[in-house]
Amino acid sequence: MKFLRAFLPALSAVLLLTACNDKSETQNEAVYLGKGEEWLATYSLFKVNHSWFDSLYIQNIGEDRGSKIGPIEYRLIGGEGFEMASQYPLELQGVRSLHVSSEMNADFFTIHPNDEGVFELSITKTDGQTETLALSAITP
Repeated sequence: MKFLRAFLPALSAVLLLTACNDKSETQNEAVYLGKGEEWLATYSLFKVNHSWFDSLYIQNIGEDRGSKIGPIEYRLIGGEGFEMASQYPLELQGVRSLHVSSEMNADFFTIHPNDEGVFELSITKTDGQTETLALSAITP
């Protein structure tokens, strides 16, 4: 009984400190950014309950602002086999940008950057030119 009286306060303190230092919230939300010569991209990722909500925004920042770019295709690769890609060429909208978003069941999908801590995004124009960006975390 003396052991339990001495042990329970110590166990309670450890549990309280563990709960206060829980980093699962920061692991469940992150924003990644990458910039190349012609493209800028952000990838945001949020886990809410049992769902992943993600959003990929790609914008052309090339020098020739008046030129027609035409449709693009993209491929985003992360860690643990995660890959997301366009199924067909997509037209840019507005200020030469593309936005796609999705919701996935977090019980079946894991979404993480690769071992270097980045997502690799390849953007290919219809003329075959490809630029690859490394999207790095900008959130703690």
